[in-house]
Amino acid sequence: MGLLNFFKKRRAPSSTPAPSKSTDVPSLDTRETEQIPSPAAQPIPESKKKFYQPDDYYSVEKFAGTPFASKVITFEERKKTSYPSRNGLYPAEILLLEYCKFGTYPNPKNGYPGFWWFEYGIRNVDAVLKSLESRGFIAMASAKADLPRLTIPKLKEILSAESLDTKGRKSDLVNRILESVSEEKLQSYIPVRRYDVTELGQQEIRENEYVKYIHSRKHSEVSVWDVNILLHKNPNADWRESMWSEYEKLLQKYAAEEQDGLYRNVKLQMYYYLKDRLEYEKAYSYLAQVMFLDMNQKELARFWPDVVAPKLIKDFSILNKRFGFDETTMIIKLRDVFSTLQEPRRNFSDEETASIIAAYAFGHSESAQPLFDRILSQ
Repeated sequence: MGLLNFFKKRRAPSSTPAPSKSTDVPSLDTRETEQIPSPAAQPIPESKKKFYQPDDYYSVEKFAGTPFASKVITFEERKKTSYPSRNGLYPAEILLLEYCKFGTYPNPKNGYPGFWWFEYGIRNVDAVLKSLESRGFIAMASAKADLPRLTIPKLKEILSAESLDTKGRKSDLVNRILESVSEEKLQSYIPVRRYDVTELGQQEIRENEYVKYIHSRKHSEVSVWDVNILLHKNPNADWRESMWSEYEKLLQKYAAEEQDGLYRNVKLQMYYYLKDRLEYEKAYSYLAQVMFLDMNQKELARFWPDVVAPKLIKDFSILNKRFGFDETTMIIKLRDVFSTLQEPRRNFSDEETASIIAAYAFGHSESAQPLFDRILSQ
């Protein structure tokens, strides 16, 4: 197993303690139990199955059959250990609103992605969309508004049915239909239209931006559900600051447990967090720490040659250009960062570690090979 695959290992889901009580939201043990099945768990109608994977794809475990297998937590189960937003939505529903902004739901061309089940516990995406529509968070677009997303053959089909000219560019076809065909008539040609996010739905997205951010970054250690509970406990907290505090707690936990891979993953997430906030100087330091951990881990030979991740080297190159660092300056900067670390394990000296990283960043990695050969031969 290579280093990169090793570091992809995620925590097995643990039992989440019941969130603290609040005057705004009833405690979990006092909430009424739903009397009807949740939309997320309803069976998929035959007419919709073409937009989903085969039934056996939706296993009760993610990464089934691997050492990293873990139970899929259904949306119904998640709701028991998380809290709704001010307008009553849970993180998975808020993320669905975000996807509706792309203009591809319902019935996406390539089907609904598997993450709706494996990460958010939603089996029937269409039923949850209908629920969001009934509550005013999304609305079906007008037939005329949906015209531009249709294919040229479909547009020509409508024009032919209306005995109109089918020649011209796509924009010509769309304009011809808009000028000549009523909304009511168009609805018969476009029975299934895309969803638009209403102002109420847009408000949900704005007020819960952590959902989109964490999903897009695929944070493996701090999930949307974790932040959901943190924000419930402290409603006035900034979600970014809550995430950072959680990262620091995880670092302490994994250091105490000697979970080197998970410790390194959290450092990497902290780097991305800082880069997203445009705090480039701090980000540079955390990226350096990640590379230090990669190169000074136990059993280096086992993970060779994946210890120098090309993507991280590319990030170093971009940051070097931003700061105007030449190779010598980079080595000094890295060495200064490494000298402050309390990491007990060092395969290389701080100077050697910095020189190796700089050699890769400035395009002459072959000069670092003798240093690796010395360690690998031991």
